[in-house]
Amino acid sequence: MKSIRQEILSALNKHGEQTADELLDQLAGEFTRKQISDNLYQMRVELLLTNRKDAVTNLPAYKVTDLGKSRIKSVVTDVKESLTTKPVSMPVISTHDHHMKEINDLRKLVDAGADGNNLLHIALTESEQAREIHVKNLIDMESEKVELSRENSMLRESQAEGVQRIDVLGAENAVMKDEIDTLVEECNRLESENMALKTLNESMPGFGAVHEAMKSVKQYLVRNKNTAPTIASSFESARTIAKKTAITHGGMTEVFALVKAGRAHRGAEWVQA
Repeated sequence: MKSIRQEILSALNKHGEQTADELLDQLAGEFTRKQISDNLYQMRVELLLTNRKDAVTNLPAYKVTDLGKSRIKSVVTDVKESLTTKPVSMPVISTHDHHMKEINDLRKLVDAGADGNNLLHIALTESEQAREIHVKNLIDMESEKVELSRENSMLRESQAEGVQRIDVLGAENAVMKDEIDTLVEECNRLESENMALKTLNESMPGFGAVHEAMKSVKQYLVRNKNTAPTIASSFESARTIAKKTAITHGGMTEVFALVKAGRAHRGAEWVQA
């Protein structure tokens, strides 16, 4: 039975660098592709082969190493060629030289193994360092994600508070605008009354003094068409009630001075004031 390793080593030594598919063609269907791939992987681990990416197929291409070449068994000389009349000259190799050659081969194997072990150690160290860096980056990214989520939540809360505050200020502004409009209306009315009083005082001397005297009246009637009349005990109180009534119920609020005109007694007796 043919050795698959010997066939692979011989094919690579004879034809040079090849992919697994090319080896499958070279071995003419003697072995399956899985058998060839499994042995290629194991032989590469044992440093009998090296591999690199093929520029055309982008598949791994394998090449036999010096250690692999040393494992190739020589082909047995044909029996017919050995039956010649001329004796075959055989090289004489001393036992010492043979042992030295085996020792050198073993040293090369040990050195190659040590080099491979160093390469694996370096690759493992680099892999651990890369893994630590990757883990650190993931932790940093998660921390940044949590911080961004917290800031986003705070911004949403601030935005909601801002919108709520804007609504409150808008409502307060509307109330203040209504109050200002009422005050402007009241000022305009007072200005008109003042001009009318001035005109009456000019045309009717003494009217102004009568009007001032009216401020000493002890009761005033505050009337608004949208609410029931209110009695106030002083002019200032009546004016304050009138302003509040105008703001609260709208429209115009009027203030009347209550002057005692007379009194009635039982028996329908009327006494003029």
